[in-house]
Amino acid sequence: MSVENITLLAQMIVTDGNNGWPDIYHKAISSPEELLNSSQYKKYDFGRYLDNVYAGGLIDLLYCYTYQDGFIDMVDWRGEDDDGQIANFVVRRIAAFRPDINLGVCLNELEQRIQRDELREKEVAAGDYVLHQFTEVTEYLKPMGLSFGCINIGWDSYLIFVTTQENMAVLQAIDDHHFTISAF
Repeated sequence: MSVENITLLAQMIVTDGNNGWPDIYHKAISSPEELLNSSQYKKYDFGRYLDNVYAGGLIDLLYCYTYQDGFIDMVDWRGEDDDGQIANFVVRRIAAFRPDINLGVCLNELEQRIQRDELREKEVAAGDYVLHQFTEVTEYLKPMGLSFGCINIGWDSYLIFVTTQENMAVLQAIDDHHFTISAF
């Protein structure tokens, strides 16, 4: 596993001037007890991954950090846990990259494009409907210069994120046996 690849991934999906990854990585390697005992890191529950840092656990640490702080979201292969989960997540990420866009309009448009249609959902194979929703999100983001993607770390859920189209091209070129990046 390449530390450089994970750091690059963090730089390209973590925005808002809040990239705590370099500090988390440094502490995981040099003083893991700080990640366990510091009140700053309590919400992340890093403890379960620190024993595995050298054998692939860094991507798990990055997952904990980015998920907890809302830079990525997890969607089950069968679909959203709650109606609007995908749209709400994507609109929050649009705000990070395109703060001048009317987010209320974005949320309304996205919800209309990807709202759950139970009749249509029954016509497709299990798990395919969420992929249809992802495709709709991708098409919606294109005119904004943004891309919608997934970090595959071997789970049956989609770890989704939004980044710029330029960043997505770089991320898709990463060759790492601990994770892959896919665009929808």
